[in-house]
Amino acid sequence: MKLYEGKNNEIRRVMRKYSLRVNRLQRIRYGPYTLGQVPEHDNLREVSVVPQIKYILMQYYKDRARHASQLVEEAGNERTLQEANKAFKE
Repeated sequence: MKLYEGKNNEIRRVMRKYSLRVNRLQRIRYGPYTLGQVPEHDNLREVSVVPQIKYILMQYYKDRARHASQLVEEAGNERTLQEANKAFKE
């Protein structure tokens, strides 16, 4: 079962509705990052954030913000067009 947005409890609630029980949920992706095989807790190590990673993250969020702004602008233009068409018909 895949959950694209939301919380783990959504899966548990749906399964409970069908009288099924969820023993364990495993996250395999977080946003654009695929986790793959997650190591055991004693094999984890902290990674420092170097300037290159900060730059990559900045570019990623900058692109997302630009895309979101375009979508908002397109929706506003479409709404204005619809209002103009409605006024023209009246």
